[in-house]
Amino acid sequence: MEEYFKKEDEIGLEKYLDDLLQSDFLKKIGVEEKVISLFLKGETVTFEFVSNTGGYVSGFLTKTPSEIKSYIFYINDKTGKALRSFLEYRDKSTKIANSFKINTLELGGSSIINQDVLKMVTKMGFEKKIIDIPQSLGGKNGEKMEIFVKKFKVK
Repeated sequence: MEEYFKKEDEIGLEKYLDDLLQSDFLKKIGVEEKVISLFLKGETVTFEFVSNTGGYVSGFLTKTPSEIKSYIFYINDKTGKALRSFLEYRDKSTKIANSFKINTLELGGSSIINQDVLKMVTKMGFEKKIIDIPQSLGGKNGEKMEIFVKKFKVK
């Protein structure tokens, strides 16, 4: 904490509070504290959280200078309220982007096996994209995966 207040100025206090807020939002989406520093360096990290409906949400995040990329591996919500779990995931991702003062959020999902969900996301403007599987997720050089993504402006 001392590194923030060496000059005892408002900039140090503001930086400390920003860092605290960013860490808090990352923890709320389920990023483990031990990998937050990797996320801050631009590496892809995983997250897992139990939504307010009891659904299990799992995915991964990447921060670039201009956007936050937040992708879902899956939502397992046996209550039939998976959409609520998705909205909670979207809200948590938006708060992360806001905390970093980044105004572009790319949301995405992989492994869409339900044809009704596929029709819905396509209708909502999500587009298919092939990406390299990040090494931090176990991807080997050149290994690819299919995801559906859409960019949103964050206010």
